[in-house]
Amino acid sequence: MGYAELRPARSQQGALDVGAIEFWGTPIRQHLQAQLDQALPKYLSRYRTQLREWFRRSLAVLREGFTVRAGIYRAQLEQPVSSPAAEPSAANLETDLKALQNSTL
Repeated sequence: MGYAELRPARSQQGALDVGAIEFWGTPIRQHLQAQLDQALPKYLSRYRTQLREWFRRSLAVLREGFTVRAGIYRAQLEQPVSSPAAEPSAANLETDLKALQNSTL
């Protein structure tokens, strides 16, 4: 079977004992553990770096979107303050109230 020699082992009941299968004379569980002990920390380190970068980019996009939307509302809120001629009248307030009631958010 190629370079590796797999020798299945049987338990006392005759069932195949996967943990005792040998790979080049070493139980396969130990062989896999040795491979994972070397590769897993590197993989997790790369994944952590990628996840942090994705988080930073996503947060920047959310902040930018919030700032844009806040700027729109800020401009709307500053408009009545900057134009004193636009005093609220009962008719204007009634029109605005009806527009708000009819709008869907």
